[in-house]
Amino acid sequence: EFIECRSEENAQFLKVMFGSGMKEIYVPNDDGYLSSILPEFVKIKSKIDSILNDYFETLMNRQDRVRLKYEVYNEITKY
Repeated sequence: EFIECRSEENAQFLKVMFGSGMKEIYVPNDDGYLSSILPEFVKIKSKIDSILNDYFETLMNRQDRVRLKYEVYNEITKY
């Protein structure tokens, strides 16, 4: 399965969001804007993942970790 993207930035943004388990994603239409926020967005997501992994390391069940991570990202990205 693949998604056709209009730019490299669009593809990177989607890759980061899909990697978080998101199923529905809002992507900014302005590629210039997307390009300007992408580096900081990736840095913030990396920090969030690190914090979540620290908290979730006590969960033995991988499915529970994945589900909780999805729920956290779902809550963070509500608009």
